[in-house]
Amino acid sequence: MRIKINFKVNRGRKLPIEYNYELHMLIKNTLFEFLKKNKPKVWKRYNREFPDFTFSQLMIPNRALEYGFIIINSDYMSLLISSYSKEFIEYLFQAFNFKKEVKIFDYDFYVKNVEIVSFPEIQDKMRFKMLSPSVFIKRIGNKIRFIKPFDPELNESFQMSIKRKLEINNLQHDNLRIKMYVDQEYAERNRVLTKLINVNGINYRAIYTPIIIEGDVELIGFCYESGIGFNTELGFGMLGV
Repeated sequence: MRIKINFKVNRGRKLPIEYNYELHMLIKNTLFEFLKKNKPKVWKRYNREFPDFTFSQLMIPNRALEYGFIIINSDYMSLLISSYSKEFIEYLFQAFNFKKEVKIFDYDFYVKNVEIVSFPEIQDKMRFKMLSPSVFIKRIGNKIRFIKPFDPELNESFQMSIKRKLEINNLQHDNLRIKMYVDQEYAERNRVLTKLINVNGINYRAIYTPIIIEGDVELIGFCYESGIGFNTELGFGMLGV
């Protein structure tokens, strides 16, 4: 399940390009503030264990870049948040409607409205665009290597991330019949397929290119809701049809 939050913006406002951690904390703090006031039992449970989720990059219709900042030349911008946990998304829907005004990098943004996004028709082969870049890793001893779009370990890391997410959501799936690969036609037309993103002082080399996922329809739908890859709660791996 996913929601779309539309913010009213004053034209010309600047935001730092590296905003992933800021949005991560915005989502958590907005939810915690609402739950603590309105559903204290749920707040205590969420404070111990937070549901798995992902979110998109900020969707700004008209913008410009300037020395590490985004200049917003639109009257609004949007943010998508998605999770397999329907309860979590429903609470977020209420929380942002309740809050009405939020702070991002010390700037106030008015919550224009919050929409519930309809679930798309899922087939056994889907082409997805990245609404936020995805991170895939391979552990070598105590070190982590970020996997690139055409590394042979890409699909293995993808399946590993799905197994981990199924465990986090207390789900079992006997046959992990699913695979992922980069859209070859897109890759041939575009040279830049990755993006370096700094989140709270850590640099992530993330894949930012359309992908194709084939296999079990239920698992593909799970990927759509929960995101793909690792560290999705920091704004990585959100898919769009």
